[in-house]
Amino acid sequence: MLYGQTSTVKRYLGTVLLVEDNPVIGVNQKDLLESEGYRCVWADSLQRAWRLAQTHSLELIICDHDLPDGKGETLVKRLLASGRSVPVLYLSAAAHGDLRRRIEGLESVRSVLTKPVSPEELMDAVKACAGPTETVIYPRLIGQDERGLLLNALA
Repeated sequence: MLYGQTSTVKRYLGTVLLVEDNPVIGVNQKDLLESEGYRCVWADSLQRAWRLAQTHSLELIICDHDLPDGKGETLVKRLLASGRSVPVLYLSAAAHGDLRRRIEGLESVRSVLTKPVSPEELMDAVKACAGPTETVIYPRLIGQDERGLLLNALA
């Protein structure tokens, strides 16, 4: 590579808290988010999600409704009560009627998606909440040999 060439690097887009108790869904969604440039921290319970939310700066939370130790809306309400307003994508296999209206009424919930959610549908919703993936062009740094040639040319 010669001086003046550039490298294309996908920009780091921030940290997403994924709250999902199903390990197959969790692994797939975590891999998908990371492949798109997000750092993903994953919790399989409300208790673990609350701890991670307290120790990470989050751009987005993707939260399942039914968890082993309660409902995802409990986490959303607890975060709001603590003064943290992080955008939330809420996932539920039963997202209809009263549940949907109740969840959509929470201040930080940006979208309620009905499971199963395709990778495309999830990423469209993530990008709508957290912004599109951007590409940054960085100049390539020159090596010692190239530096010598450049300095000799300038002398």
